[in-house]
Amino acid sequence: MNARINHRHVLAKLAVGPIYQSDSEYWVALKGSLDRVRQHFAEMGLLLVLDEGAGYAYLRQMPDEDSEGWAESGMAPLPRILRRTPLSYTQTVFLVLLRERLLRHEMTPGGDGPLYMDFGELTEMLRPYLPAAANNEKVLHQAVLALIRRFDALNLILPMKNRTEAIYRVEPIIKAKLPPEKIAEVRARLEGAGDQEAESAETAGEGKEADDAN
Repeated sequence: MNARINHRHVLAKLAVGPIYQSDSEYWVALKGSLDRVRQHFAEMGLLLVLDEGAGYAYLRQMPDEDSEGWAESGMAPLPRILRRTPLSYTQTVFLVLLRERLLRHEMTPGGDGPLYMDFGELTEMLRPYLPAAANNEKVLHQAVLALIRRFDALNLILPMKNRTEAIYRVEPIIKAKLPPEKIAEVRARLEGAGDQEAESAETAGEGKEADDAN
């Protein structure tokens, strides 16, 4: 491990997004300082979630019931650090489609590596769910690009650099945002919502919210 990567680098990295096992230097540093890292973020009301099987670690806001303990002790609750941002109807559709595609990828032989998709694949996947833009390629392009940028900001999809074409990696953290047992439930509620793009994520279950920082 690079000696310059220590627990302070891990703290800074987690503050802006997940750490993946593929980031070997950060992953090793995290595993070597788990107690210190957990304690640091616990002081701010944040939980470190580590899934070694899936190969990622990220921060989650402490549940409300844990925060209530502060009031019982006579202390004011901590300010919320990670904002919960409801996803729009279309963004939630994108989340479900990516999660389903990742699930199929992992079930295929050799599907233990990352899932990569190019811009064309993402566009065709989304086309049936963007009827207002489906017949106007320019409008469709902009709509898909906006979704990609939003999911990039949420650390759910990562544009690959130094490529001649637009290639994106679907990040494993998406599995934590929408567990397999939630997919059918969210999809059923989406179908019930029709094309109401202003539908709040909170009306379709836990998997339809995202923390801005993680």
